[in-house]
Amino acid sequence: MPSYNFSRIALAVIASVAVSSCTMQFKTPKLISEDNVSHSFEGIRQMSEAGEVDVVMVHGMCTHFKEWAFDSIQEMSAALGTKDVQGIHEISVDGSNATVFKRSISVGTHTVNLAAIVWTPIMYPLKEQLCYDQKDKSKMCKVRGETEPGFAPNRALVNKFGKDTMLDDCLADAMIYEGKSQQAIGEQMQSAIIAAATPGDQYRPRAEVERDAITRKKKLIIVAESLGSKVAFDAINQLANSDNTKKCEVARSTYLRTARVFMAANQIPLLRLAEIDLNEKPPSEVKLSKKVPDDPCTRENTSKSNGTKFGAPVEASSPVYPADPLSSLAMKFGPTISQIIETKKQEEKLLQMDHPSEKTLPKEPFLVAFTDPNDLLSYSLKGSMFKPVYPVLDALISVKYTYFWLFSNPYTIHTEYLQHKGVLNLITCGTETGCEKK
Repeated sequence: MPSYNFSRIALAVIASVAVSSCTMQFKTPKLISEDNVSHSFEGIRQMSEAGEVDVVMVHGMCTHFKEWAFDSIQEMSAALGTKDVQGIHEISVDGSNATVFKRSISVGTHTVNLAAIVWTPIMYPLKEQLCYDQKDKSKMCKVRGETEPGFAPNRALVNKFGKDTMLDDCLADAMIYEGKSQQAIGEQMQSAIIAAATPGDQYRPRAEVERDAITRKKKLIIVAESLGSKVAFDAINQLANSDNTKKCEVARSTYLRTARVFMAANQIPLLRLAEIDLNEKPPSEVKLSKKVPDDPCTRENTSKSNGTKFGAPVEASSPVYPADPLSSLAMKFGPTISQIIETKKQEEKLLQMDHPSEKTLPKEPFLVAFTDPNDLLSYSLKGSMFKPVYPVLDALISVKYTYFWLFSNPYTIHTEYLQHKGVLNLITCGTETGCEKK
């Protein structure tokens, strides 16, 4: 056999192996849930058909800059079918080092208000203390003025990436948040969330934003990544359990108008471990009480409990961070407006059936949790000991390729869910087939 033929055959074999070894197990999202949860749900497009919608995006661990906010808003705008590029407003937040970015777009005949919160700067005072450990300074360290050579010895290339990026830049956020600064971080996030979830494209005093937050009735959709999910809902839960009635009303209004929550790189099963006692066991099932206090924001009701752990109230002492702040909010305020409407629709359907008392209809998910099985820091919820009081739907998705059946980049997998077309389609279109082509 001529040598050139052998070379061509060898190259063809290598190319074939290379292509076949780059795999995506869940290129199309796979939906899994408990039996009583529907696999059919509406996205932003369908919800906006009934009126104006507010969408708030919150990034996760690892340093994020304004570019993330611009990219996220641009990607979401494109997924919603907006061709024209409108300006994105950068807004400082009263009482917070976080920054909010906003754009309002037209979807059909109604408005969708997109907002993205960059909360990384809240962490800077502590996070920059690890800059000395980097030989080649990260962007965050350079922004903070840390440019002097620090760690002198050379690290192996993969280990260097692991230490500089996954530990010093990413895991550090979780360590900081679950430590002594948790309450201070939460207080700054409160300001950022209510600023993002209410109208306005410029700086406003917090008192003014709170007034708007209490009276705001438009549907709210929250899209949070990784640690950002816990940080955001802990902040709302802090407001809910404040002795200040006005702050509690802000939390109540924000929670009750929340129509759906999307969590990318879902970390609830991992992060909840920091909020429970060593020997504490979760109950087999936690049910949401149908009876809610007429005025859960009176001083009497806010002082009785600072939240819940496994759905059971805990006595107030110092600020409590529940294993699941969303369940805590549900226990305090009851079902959201969208859940009440859905229940009434289901009751009407049941009345039209034979023997309605013997039938139940699956509920639309309140939380849709995206997880890539190769994401080291993300967890699905089905099968977990974590039992929320609201309907949950897992969406398994492959964010990035797996190479040679051995490796996927842990950083890009964990931080690029909102750049994935399959994730964006479910957020914007829900499960409606062909919606993304409209």
